[in-house]
Amino acid sequence: MLVRFSDALRKNFTHAQAFEGEVGIFIDWTALPQKVSGHERSLDERVAFGHALGCMQVWFAHMLTTVFLMTGSIEGCAPFEQRGWPSFERLVSMICKPNSENTWPMIVDTGRLDAAAKTMPQSGFCERVPPQTIEQFSASLRTKRFTDGCDCEVVIELYRNTISAVLGFVPLLDMFGNPTWGDGAMRTVVEILPLCRQVTQVNFVDSFYELTDAGLNSLANAVLAGQLPPNLSAIIWFGLNADVKNGSKAAKIRLREAIRAREGLVLVDSEASENEYKKMVTCQTDLTL
Repeated sequence: MLVRFSDALRKNFTHAQAFEGEVGIFIDWTALPQKVSGHERSLDERVAFGHALGCMQVWFAHMLTTVFLMTGSIEGCAPFEQRGWPSFERLVSMICKPNSENTWPMIVDTGRLDAAAKTMPQSGFCERVPPQTIEQFSASLRTKRFTDGCDCEVVIELYRNTISAVLGFVPLLDMFGNPTWGDGAMRTVVEILPLCRQVTQVNFVDSFYELTDAGLNSLANAVLAGQLPPNLSAIIWFGLNADVKNGSKAAKIRLREAIRAREGLVLVDSEASENEYKKMVTCQTDLTL
């Protein structure tokens, strides 16, 4: 696993936007005191471990850390996707990390790493997923494996704190560059949007290529039902017609009409609508001042 990790890190440094200088590496299992061979942690170890659990999510969720997912199989160990802590760490790492050509890949899936590749692709071989609601995450996590069963409730509380801290105050929900997302991802996005109380813009550009009418209608229904964040003023989706390959014209028209019917909300899908939105924001700013 360490060989695979070092190969992934080396490939990241081939990226045009690679970080220059020294890096610090945090490996959670080795950095925190574990119960080894049935031996309990000492008092000092328990204190250190408990303190670490209280802020563990920061290592993975922070916008300025790069996460390497060790998803490859390990002999004698349950698969990555069946384990509780790795499932949590994978999900929180995808909440707000940049997915941009202006940075090196911020999440790398080492289990999918192509050993023959000389450079690291922008995707980091990682397929991102949208955040989950606390209810969705809790239900999923309770099917996972933990070395200590008590950790499950601890992790759920960590996720609750993380999702509230990040999504509750974010001004822009940027979901750019996820072309493989479809109806399931859109339903999840619709579920988490009410948590984004301060968001003013949602960016779907170059994403949701696999949507069908079901996904388009789930977003339209949320708009019509008033389930979007109160401050949301723009859904940015240049290429809506071209990107959504499996959605019908009727469903796209319904979504546009739903957005148009909500006062103060613009679908930015063309240069004309972008200009309209800029004027609207300028008016709002003037009124605020």
